[in-house]
Amino acid sequence: EHKAKVEIRAWLNPRLGECLLHFGVFEKPQSRQWTSATHIKSVQWPADLTKVDEKACRMKLQKMEGGIHGIDLAVTAHAEKEDSETLIEPDIGGFGFVLKTMHGDTWIKPTDGGDATVRFSSKGRWKGPWAQVADKIVEQETTWNQMSLKRRYENCLDFLDQWEKNSQGLQMRRLAS
Repeated sequence: EHKAKVEIRAWLNPRLGECLLHFGVFEKPQSRQWTSATHIKSVQWPADLTKVDEKACRMKLQKMEGGIHGIDLAVTAHAEKEDSETLIEPDIGGFGFVLKTMHGDTWIKPTDGGDATVRFSSKGRWKGPWAQVADKIVEQETTWNQMSLKRRYENCLDFLDQWEKNSQGLQMRRLAS
């Protein structure tokens, strides 16, 4: 039996104080449906895991050095072949989550207002240059309930802006339209 070590880390502003990870488990790599961690036996959950409902649980993020908070988990995994490569794939697809302050009622979410996601599978993912852009496009197209043409256009502008910043404009130059 294989095990995958999962380390989730985040820098949190010290003004927030201690935070809880409010999350649901994605049972499959492309799933977006939350499942309560209490239904998932393939993970060694921390002792402070608390069930919220049938879809969500909470656990405290552990304070580390330099304002970093996180959790460490051991997940059962299995070997799969992809092309000529053997991949060790965790037996869960990942998490959907938001953070909540322990004292008070402040919720911390991504700027788009949705849930943050952590995907564990590398199966079927683009492995070439700008893989993170391909991952973001696939995530948006497969997990967002709906997306307008205007939103897709804004996403493309964001990707292009990020690409230009990262490559210092050397990889591609935007032409006047």
